[in-house]
Amino acid sequence: EILHLRGNQLTVFEDNFQAGKNTKLKYINFRSNSISEFSEINKLDILEALECINLMENPIVEENEYRVDVLVNVRKLNKLDKDIFEEDEIEMAQEKYEMKVQEEKDAAAAEASGEEEEEE
Repeated sequence: EILHLRGNQLTVFEDNFQAGKNTKLKYINFRSNSISEFSEINKLDILEALECINLMENPIVEENEYRVDVLVNVRKLNKLDKDIFEEDEIEMAQEKYEMKVQEEKDAAAAEASGEEEEEE
């Protein structure tokens, strides 16, 4: 249920987190590593039971709207860096998530439209 990876100079998770594995993992401590990309955080979303992560003392915490963006990428979290998400953070994350999904749909539609034109 608990995984402590503090101070391991991690920058990427590679494929260490996979669907159907670590199904009981609730808390991961990534404190004092070198995580700087939200694309890495997104890889944690497949962990079914994950409720809390600690990213303190990582470069990613310096990003604007860091807490909201983590919640956009890992929707089931209820705590980040030992603090429960505030209602306004949850609402902002929901709005950003919906915008992200719409942008992905629009991009896929544009790509499909472009492929149809190439075939003609």
